[in-house]
Amino acid sequence: HPRNCMDLLRMDGHTYMTLCNTLRARKLLENARDITVEEQVAIFLLRIGHNERNCVVQNTFQHSGKTISKYVSL
Repeated sequence: HPRNCMDLLRMDGHTYMTLCNTLRARKLLENARDITVEEQVAIFLLRIGHNERNCVVQNTFQHSGKTISKYVSL
């Protein structure tokens, strides 16, 4: 939903997808076994955009603390 995207990621859906596609095209990120580029970027944006604790991000994305920390280490 567009409003959720803005609230969670601090950018609109079109900009978010453009960012993900650019990172993928430039081979800066790629899908991993258990996590897509879109999830990697969303985890990063949620963590830094809201200064969310690791456990909150784990719950939101249903990934382990190890996985979350791999993509954002603050």
